Amino acid sequence: MKLTNKFTWIGILILSLMFIGCDQDLPDKLYDPDAATGDTPVLTSIVPDGKPLAGVGRLTVTGENFSSVPEENFLYFDGVEATILSASPTELYVVAPDVVGDSVVVKAAVFRVELFSNEIIYQLIPAVSMAGDILEPGTETNQGYALAVDVNDIVYVQTDPKKIKKIAPDGTTTDFATTTYVAATSMKFGPGGILYASAPAGRVRKIVQYDQAGNESIFTTFPSAPEDFDFDAAGDILAAVGADIYRVKPDKSKAVIGSFPGDVTTLRLFNGQLYALEKANDTGAQKIWTATVQESSLENITEIYDSASSGVLSGTTINAMLLTETGDMVFGTDYDENGMFQLTSDGTVTSVYPELLSPEITALSWGNSTSFYALRDVDGNTTVLRVDMDTVLGAPYAGRQQ
Repeated sequence: MKLTNKFTWIGILILSLMFIGCDQDLPDKLYDPDAATGDTPVLTSIVPDGKPLAGVGRLTVTGENFSSVPEENFLYFDGVEATILSASPTELYVVAPDVVGDSVVVKAAVFRVELFSNEIIYQLIPAVSMAGDILEPGTETNQGYALAVDVNDIVYVQTDPKKIKKIAPDGTTTDFATTTYVAATSMKFGPGGILYASAPAGRVRKIVQYDQAGNESIFTTFPSAPEDFDFDAAGDILAAVGADIYRVKPDKSKAVIGSFPGDVTTLRLFNGQLYALEKANDTGAQKIWTATVQESSLENITEIYDSASSGVLSGTTINAMLLTETGDMVFGTDYDENGMFQLTSDGTVTSVYPELLSPEITALSWGNSTSFYALRDVDGNTTVLRVDMDTVLGAPYAGRQQ
């Protein structure tokens, strides 16, 4: 009898809940087949603004029956959704997703439209890729210290087992030379295709050179370790030793031609101006100076940048610096969210490929076109990256010539 009463009360409770639910204002239908819908979208063409770079490239997609509301359009590359920047009924302007391939299937959908568009086969190339592997056989980690690129876009990396690795454009890596030092502070190619490196080795602070067979010889020495150097059009080396700048002639004669206000870690020569990145001070701040280079002097030394007042880079160490053909600067840093930044002539600092270039970037070198190469270090393990800058060219480099 008690069991029967229990079921009776449960039934009453269920009926009560049903009546309460019926009092709510619910729609008559979850889907209305009579609601107005648009026409099926049609894809006609995809045109890149520059190169079709995966993850960063801007693409213009033309077609029909798109929505003028960007959020109501969906464009997929091998199933990965692109970011819609703007839209009209006949055009979508998008950021390509990070999908790489020469046969990427692209299709579109529009809100409240039942069918997908037709498909277009498209190619997306990597904005950032591995240039090659410098890992020694049988080892788990390998640290790289400096890199240089020759006229054939072959990359040379100096590594901790006292070697210089040679990476061909197809990624094949071979040994080029054995070094007398552990860690180079800089490497560059000079006239005649000769590779130069600056490095301390015991009590000898030197710039060395390598012949085509990889044999090392001392080119010149200094009282302190040279941090960086660059070549001018005459084939002279401008070397940073502390705050002093030496001019070293092809006959190996040398003299100090001037000094910057602080110790210099990176030098770049561009349009007769010498750009000097100062080492970080006790607060972590770094400055960039320029000077007009004369035969025996530096003139018009001017501070053009101070990281202490630059917002995002305040307290961040700038490890390396490149210049573009327009004079903008590209930095490799230890910033904890993104390793690369660009400083334009108006003082604006922006991230370079923030989703693709993580820290720490320790060395940089332009190739011969729109790509530069970077060393990325994570816990003592270095990878060599190739970064395609789309339409941006590097500043002309006097040293890289046959």
